[in-house]
Amino acid sequence: MKFEISRTSFYNNEKPYEKAIEEEYTFIETGNGNGKFLENNPDFLESWKSKGENHTFEGVQLSLEVKKTRWVIEINSLEDLVELQKEHGELVIGSSYNHKDQIPSIEIYDSYRE
Repeated sequence: MKFEISRTSFYNNEKPYEKAIEEEYTFIETGNGNGKFLENNPDFLESWKSKGENHTFEGVQLSLEVKKTRWVIEINSLEDLVELQKEHGELVIGSSYNHKDQIPSIEIYDSYRE
């Protein structure tokens, strides 16, 4: 099973794990586009339309798709997951957000972040 992987102590796109592979994915950027905001900021809509693709505007919700990169690994068993934990310590397992494919995520929790 494919997981997005990150490391708490990394604040940029450094490779978080030696077996991680970088891949491109589609990030869904969202925002609020209420009528008054758009009336008062006519340049915003043009700026918004100039980036990404598959722009939608439903009600007050704006969204668009942007290509980005992420680090991923394959975990095929609980044993693989336990080995990763033994090698790197605490893990936080969750889900990626605003990704078109919504894969689960693993964060190597090696620094305080709260």
